[in-house]
Amino acid sequence: MKQKSRIVTIVAVLMLFLLSINHIFYYYKAKNALLYSNQERMELVSRNIQYMIEYSQRVADHSEKLMADSLRMAAIAAKLMLPSRLEDVTNEQLIELTREIGVSHLTLFKRVGDEIIGLRSSNPLERNLSTENFVFWLTAFQQLLDTHNVTIEKGYSKPNYWSGPLDVTSSDPSKLNKLGYYYDGTTDYMINAYYRDSYLAPHQEIIKNDAYLQRIRKDNPFLLEITGFNPKRFGEAPVVLRQNNRDINPYPERPIYFGEHEFAVEDDERYVRQAYVDQKIINVQLKRNDQTVMKSFIPIETSFPLVIGVVSDYDVIQNKLDEEIRKIITDIAISALISFIFVLLVYRKVVKSKLLAVASAEKVYLDNLNSLYTTIHGLKHDFLNIVNVIHSYVKHRRYEELEKVSEALVGEVIEIQEMIKTGDPTLAAIVQFALSQSIARKVKFEHDIAPIQLLKQDGEKSLDLIRITTNLLTNAFDEAIQIPAEQRNVRMSIWVNESWLYFKVFNTGRMLEVEELPELMREGFTSKPSRQGLGLHVVSQLLEKYKGKLWIEKTSTEGMNGTTFAFKMKFLSQNGET
Repeated sequence: MKQKSRIVTIVAVLMLFLLSINHIFYYYKAKNALLYSNQERMELVSRNIQYMIEYSQRVADHSEKLMADSLRMAAIAAKLMLPSRLEDVTNEQLIELTREIGVSHLTLFKRVGDEIIGLRSSNPLERNLSTENFVFWLTAFQQLLDTHNVTIEKGYSKPNYWSGPLDVTSSDPSKLNKLGYYYDGTTDYMINAYYRDSYLAPHQEIIKNDAYLQRIRKDNPFLLEITGFNPKRFGEAPVVLRQNNRDINPYPERPIYFGEHEFAVEDDERYVRQAYVDQKIINVQLKRNDQTVMKSFIPIETSFPLVIGVVSDYDVIQNKLDEEIRKIITDIAISALISFIFVLLVYRKVVKSKLLAVASAEKVYLDNLNSLYTTIHGLKHDFLNIVNVIHSYVKHRRYEELEKVSEALVGEVIEIQEMIKTGDPTLAAIVQFALSQSIARKVKFEHDIAPIQLLKQDGEKSLDLIRITTNLLTNAFDEAIQIPAEQRNVRMSIWVNESWLYFKVFNTGRMLEVEELPELMREGFTSKPSRQGLGLHVVSQLLEKYKGKLWIEKTSTEGMNGTTFAFKMKFLSQNGET
């Protein structure tokens, strides 16, 4: 009993181990899936930002062109309303004129020697403003004054006119400006009209990304930060231009275009540069202030260099993983309990099946022995009568009749002795059943059983073998008794070959055709009014269960006609293979 309990425990532990391995595999698969899903969401966010930036850039370019054209018209209007000579223009006129034409300020530039200087302006900070160190701006001024046509790539140009990109000025580096310059040669000065402050508010609303980024973060609570990096300037020393005794940081050269950078770490510069150079997404997991975050650096294709930095809360992923772990532990516990109960029930059923099979085989065995005992007991009575007859024949010297009676008697004794001793109880039960039927029905019975001993099978299989063979033997004896006694004969053969057990039973009588077998195996079919017609149907089902095969053979040998039923099924044995 202890060994059986140990087997149940081992099987249950093994199943629990396999279930645990399966759930652990599922956990890591779920973890990778969540990380991949998070990465996909980051990429989706970055694509949305890319589309927003591309759209915003197109709108901003269009807006800048409209402002540039508006400044050009304002400059032409100012030219028509001002004297053609600079010395005839006053700063007060320019202040009044800015109100009339709707610009923030007007500044008049004139070439003085090798320099171009702002000599008159509505903005006091731009009077006597030098353009030295204005970089490409100075080049544009020189081309406009010399040829009335600007050819540099930056900015927006038309005949007699050029407008630079949005930028700060040395007069006030804290404010962004949109500047336009006009010169057609009819004046001795170049007119600079520009927008600042409230005039730029509508345009700044267009190019402003903060509201859109806040909406993205609101729709995706796991996002902690979105930053637009300039990969060419981020981490580098700021670009500083010295203009009119002021340090100027050009607006297009800023290291961060938009967003915040609160989750900054030392390696951000390297990650931004690597993502931009390799054009691949860089994902980094790190801890900051007891918070685990996932940082993604995503290169974006736009008209200017851009890498989007997205910081997401890794704790959101971890919480989902923790939830999966709790589910897995619960599933393992429930599965282990169910598995243990299932194994226990199956084990009990198998044990019960074996016990039933053994009991059934023992019953068949005992029934056959009882039948033989009854037959032999009857023969004992007949034997006494025969002895008296022999004595009478001897007394009256009737030796010829005595010889005939003794031959018949010896034949019956030999038949009884045909209970061969086989080492396998299952085969012994089959042989004893056939012998009992032979004696009871007065049918000559022959058998050829190889010296085999079946290996230990499960009880159910041994019982099924008995059911199959006894069904076929019963049918053979039933068919044999339909003919005269001297013609009755049943022969049985059993042998094993390559783990297949073969069985054949021949009976004299009518010869069946091979084509009749399917009909004979049909459930309910019978040629005997007193039976239910389940014999061959049961046989075919049992053989199908063990992937066996049933067939019939017409037999005509030694002047005997009849039918042979044969089958084969998988059965292990120690010997007897032929």
